[in-house]
Amino acid sequence: FLGQSIYTPRDIRTSEAQPNDRPWAGWLYAGWALQHLTPPSEPRPVLDTLELNIGVIGPPALAKEVQTEWHKLIGAPEPRGWDHQLPTQPGFMLGYLKKIKFGNESVDVIPHAGVTVGTVLTFARAGGIVRLGKNLSGFGPDSVEVGGAMLQGTHAKNPSRPRCEYYLFAGFDVRAVAYNAVLDGNLLRSSPGVDRKPVVHDVLSGLSLRYKTARVSFTQI
Repeated sequence: FLGQSIYTPRDIRTSEAQPNDRPWAGWLYAGWALQHLTPPSEPRPVLDTLELNIGVIGPPALAKEVQTEWHKLIGAPEPRGWDHQLPTQPGFMLGYLKKIKFGNESVDVIPHAGVTVGTVLTFARAGGIVRLGKNLSGFGPDSVEVGGAMLQGTHAKNPSRPRCEYYLFAGFDVRAVAYNAVLDGNLLRSSPGVDRKPVVHDVLSGLSLRYKTARVSFTQI
């Protein structure tokens, strides 16, 4: 897969430096994920994900160009501070995540734990979700995020899987962060940066609907 993440301070209308807010930054990357799902004969479904992201931070990430042109297209304010973005730095992240599913086709609990190391992010994480619905399959809603290892997978063809599936879900994720390039600044050269909290958390909820192989999900984080 390919991905791009864009980070800006709260006020994008000024061209002045904002040392008390997060730096302007872009992260452009390609990724690969390997996943292993326990065989159906096993009593407890377990999903292991190993994900590698390789890319670049800084002007080559094209965050300035993409955000500026998109804001022109939708009539949003012009972002004026990209001259202060983090300088160029190649980056990589290697992430591992384990998910275990407890429950049945109507309600389940899916805890997760993992670790990501690299020159963009280094952190450990733990959390989980609870789902309530009908014909529950897989390991929860798909998500794409910096840090990787959150792809759910397990969408292989399964003749016995019911046509329709729907569920509500709620969950959390706690991360202990040792390094975050888009807050701490570049690893190998001087650059803007801000103080940050070493432990952060997300709370999420939403719903997911599937018909055959097509799925639509809404997630509020």
